[in-house]
Amino acid sequence: MVSSVMFRIPLSSLLFKNLLNLEALKRKDDNGEPLCFLMGVPGSYYDMLFPRNSLHFVHSNYALHRLSKIPPGLYDDQGMPINKKNIYTAETSPKSVAKAYWDQFEQDFNLFLKCRSKEVVSNGFMLLTLTGSPCSSTNSSIWRSYGFNLLTEALLCLVSEGLIKEEKLDNFDFPCYLASTDELEIIVQKEGSFVVEHSETLPLDIAPEIEDKWERSQIVTNFIRAFSESVLSHHFGDEIITPFYEKFTYCVFQHLAQDKLLQHYAVTVLLRKV
Repeated sequence: MVSSVMFRIPLSSLLFKNLLNLEALKRKDDNGEPLCFLMGVPGSYYDMLFPRNSLHFVHSNYALHRLSKIPPGLYDDQGMPINKKNIYTAETSPKSVAKAYWDQFEQDFNLFLKCRSKEVVSNGFMLLTLTGSPCSSTNSSIWRSYGFNLLTEALLCLVSEGLIKEEKLDNFDFPCYLASTDELEIIVQKEGSFVVEHSETLPLDIAPEIEDKWERSQIVTNFIRAFSESVLSHHFGDEIITPFYEKFTYCVFQHLAQDKLLQHYAVTVLLRKV
């Protein structure tokens, strides 16, 4: 019997309620046995979750670009932020900011590989999909995601309006890293438990078929809100969420009005356990 598991960012009990309604999960074989078993496992995927040599196929879908913690290197020896008025790497960020993000991602991804290497059988596979970067490992920190640029712009607007204190923004850093396929392959090679069978970078756009720019702006906001709201509300408080996403929608609209792209990238690697 082939074992499989999907690692996702933890959601809510609604996820399981919705899955239970899928017809595919209700199908049975000729003996009346279910064709698919669903299980939720508590814990972090930066630790072992399953018995040794028990998994034949692992799929991680848009989860591993999230960092396990804020990179320590984003603060100086006195605990002061070095990436002020930014929430990720930006043109105004010191060079040490990109290195801090990379160091934390390398540590996290290496640990993920070590944990899965104990659980995946020899010649088993892992298919990993992340939000990533189109650039090579030598310049991926130069590429800026429109999403982070616009999130920062909206937050700065709330600072100027007095809804957020500037020092609160200075102490906020988004816990993710947009890696390139080159960077992923470097870490895989160093760790040594897996080999890269295939990798690719796919450019994606959000609702390009929608001609109405305001309608498309609202769709983009819902997309960004799905992964950012919990992080923002935890740091800034629930009371800023509504005005923030209203401001963000306007920022997206202005972005589209200038005929700028809303492109982001999906990075996929297929790994085989040696």
